[in-house]
Amino acid sequence: MSNEREWVEAVADRIRIEGQLEELDGVSVRVGAGARLPYLRQVLDPKEKGSFHRNEEERRADLLLYDQLDIRRWVPRVVIECALGGVTSNDALTLSAKAARHKHIHPYLRCGVLIGGRNLFSTPAFRIFRHGDRFDFIASWSDEVASEAEWALFAEILREEVQHSRAIQDIFSANRDPAKYSVVHRQLIFK
Repeated sequence: MSNEREWVEAVADRIRIEGQLEELDGVSVRVGAGARLPYLRQVLDPKEKGSFHRNEEERRADLLLYDQLDIRRWVPRVVIECALGGVTSNDALTLSAKAARHKHIHPYLRCGVLIGGRNLFSTPAFRIFRHGDRFDFIASWSDEVASEAEWALFAEILREEVQHSRAIQDIFSANRDPAKYSVVHRQLIFK
């Protein structure tokens, strides 16, 4: 592939075709490449009840998985920033800050990074792990196209992250019993 944008589009197409996400637990999951997602909302004029003027800043996400609830309503579930080749410390810090801003607006959103053409723990790609404290997952492929094993792991992670996002949103829902869970444990898994 000639550039990162084409690579991201190819990954999005493969997720659509082979990701087994078309309908997950009865809800349609869609994939957007270069989708816009708000990461800042400000109420500018709250004087009149019911007539709020909002200022929204949006940023493009390389890949966005979202639940399509109906023709107008959708819920973002997973944002994936993509890097083809290497990742610098500055890249990692910038992407981590971007993930934090997205989660400020959508606290149930899951954020990750996909690195193509580089093993995650080869030098200097470990920087994404060291500086990417806001990522829920980091995946890397040894080439631009995932091997079958890499793809199987990545597709499994995407399905799990959509379900995690839904579970977190469920906790924030006003109609839930707060005593539903007594422990929350975030695991660290290396595969």
